[in-house]
Amino acid sequence: MSDGMLHALHLGREFVAEVRSVTRFVFVTRVVVALVLCAVTAPTTTPLVAAPQERAIPETLTPVAVLVFSNLTGEAADDWMGVAIAETVATGLDGVGGLMVIRPDPSETATRTAGDTGSPITVAKAIAARWVVSGTYQHLGDRLRITVRITDVETASVVGWRFDGTVDELFSLQDQLVTQLRESLKSSRDDGALVQASPVPSAAEPSIVAEAGTALPAGRTPAIVIDGPPPPVPPAVLARDQFGRVTMRAIRLDELLTLDGQLDEPVYQTVAPVTGFIQQEPNEGAPATEQTEVWVLFDSETLYVSARCWDSQPDRTVANEMRRDSYAMYGNDTFAVMLDTFYDRRNGFNFMTNPLGGLFDQTITAERINNLDWNTVWDVQTSRFDQGWILEMAIPFKSLRYGEAAVQYWGINFQRGVAWKNETSFLTPIPAALRELGNLKMSSAATLVGLEVPASAARFEIKPYAIAGLTTNLGAIPRVLNQPGGTAGFDVKYGVTQGLTADFTYNPGFPICLP
Repeated sequence: MSDGMLHALHLGREFVAEVRSVTRFVFVTRVVVALVLCAVTAPTTTPLVAAPQERAIPETLTPVAVLVFSNLTGEAADDWMGVAIAETVATGLDGVGGLMVIRPDPSETATRTAGDTGSPITVAKAIAARWVVSGTYQHLGDRLRITVRITDVETASVVGWRFDGTVDELFSLQDQLVTQLRESLKSSRDDGALVQASPVPSAAEPSIVAEAGTALPAGRTPAIVIDGPPPPVPPAVLARDQFGRVTMRAIRLDELLTLDGQLDEPVYQTVAPVTGFIQQEPNEGAPATEQTEVWVLFDSETLYVSARCWDSQPDRTVANEMRRDSYAMYGNDTFAVMLDTFYDRRNGFNFMTNPLGGLFDQTITAERINNLDWNTVWDVQTSRFDQGWILEMAIPFKSLRYGEAAVQYWGINFQRGVAWKNETSFLTPIPAALRELGNLKMSSAATLVGLEVPASAARFEIKPYAIAGLTTNLGAIPRVLNQPGGTAGFDVKYGVTQGLTADFTYNPGFPICLP
């Protein structure tokens, strides 16, 4: 390539670079000018971005304080429950509109005692709360009771509820508790005053009652969990809840009771009987068609069970069996009492009689095994009247086994059989599906309270026996004709422990020839 051509190419490249530089300058200049013009000419009343929405004015909130729940049983190992329940309640109430939940520091309630009903108000006023949620809990064995109440700081009015179950059911109990509080506080918020909302439906709850005669450390609340409603307040002798469970009270005798089957002592006129039997068959759950009145009495040595069995057609009463422990008695009109003396809801004793005063007794094990070989010392006297029959049972305490406490809680149930109607009824509901085994279902028995018993002494029984007869064997050499003979022996029972009895039998096993 010639020198002239190379020089021309070089000049062309320089020209292109200059053009690009000028173009870039012009573009940048145009952009700057455009931005300046937009800023100058744009209306000042029109923002470049959307204006924020106007913020809504918050509604009036009612402050609710949630206090740490108190540990009534005093076990330090259970203290965590109080904080846990309170936190669950506070979290559950956070979602209720119109409420502002206040969680005070646990130390603010550390000095509050279980019985100081004014303290929740004092704490609530200190933190400017309108309502205050407080409560207690009791842990006994595997049972757990939680009580909760809402207090109106301005009026000092209080509403409350109780939730019972097992420790394993703590989460479920807390859910029920929160549901109940939410419903009540919603209604209270709308009405401007505390409202006692209807209880949340739940399963049958046990009751915790004071246990007399038990020494516990200071600050502890002696209690026992009973499977039923709280004990009746004297002079009442029976309490029944909506689930059909019963708690009844035994009556201590002030004077000697004559066992004659007459019910003519003053106690039968001054103490109301236990009534309200419920059919097992033929109409499960219906009231018994023939009324039965029962009294449970005791003195220092004996438990008495008396009953007046009314009958609309007494001439049709069936009573024809006197053999002890005969199953044929089930074909008679009968009355029976079942006693769960250790209150374990599975085991017990069964005592049954008929209008003739026949004896039928057995032990009950695990609600399914009955032992007719068990025979103890007890007595019964019966009589007839123009509208039925009467019985009085006397069961010595020494014939039973029970716990060591002076004041006892037993399971108890009564069974009435009306043979001509094929009707069986109990004090508490028993499923018809169990049929004749219904008297073994100790878990459905009522609870007997107020019973005072003597110390359970070591049981020792000796029962001798002898059998005599005549033997004739004309084929023998020499012949045996009316030869007297017999055998003898004895049985011994000794109570080793409360639940263990040793049995000894002596029988020589060969006839004793008499001269």
